[in-house]
Amino acid sequence: ALKEEPEDYESTRMLGAVLLSQHRFRDAIEISTRARAFNEHDAWNYGVLGDAWLELGDYQRAFDTFDEMMRRRPSAAAYARVAYAKELQGDLNGALQLMRMATDATSAHDPEGQAWHHVQVGDLLFKQGKLTSARREYDHAAFIFPDHPMAAAGLAAALTEIREQTSAA
Repeated sequence: ALKEEPEDYESTRMLGAVLLSQHRFRDAIEISTRARAFNEHDAWNYGVLGDAWLELGDYQRAFDTFDEMMRRRPSAAAYARVAYAKELQGDLNGALQLMRMATDATSAHDPEGQAWHHVQVGDLLFKQGKLTSARREYDHAAFIFPDHPMAAAGLAAALTEIREQTSAA
């Protein structure tokens, strides 16, 4: 598409995500920077840029870019990225609050997205040692999107930990 129309904005912005999926992070930064020049208001470009900076280990630049994404368009994607940044910085309570906001912002027409967010909430609760609450989130994810692999893995981990704690007591 870009060979036919090198200035096509939609193709340019999507190429950034493709490059991320191929682990071509520097190329993703280059393309997303170009896409941002076409449309500086599109929060999508900030998400791709932040993800690439994060993968390259430039955490502060990634966190700043996620914050800019959030300022431009608060959304489930923005909340989830900022939640992950909080988690990486050791702020599990802040991460949990933002991931719950991401869950609430996810459309009812996106059950897979809802399940993913519930799993993320479950994982944060698990890390805090709140196993019953984590299990509830994993169960909820599996209810919304049956056979969700991350929900099954989280549930198995929570049940194993609960069983071990019960046996030790």
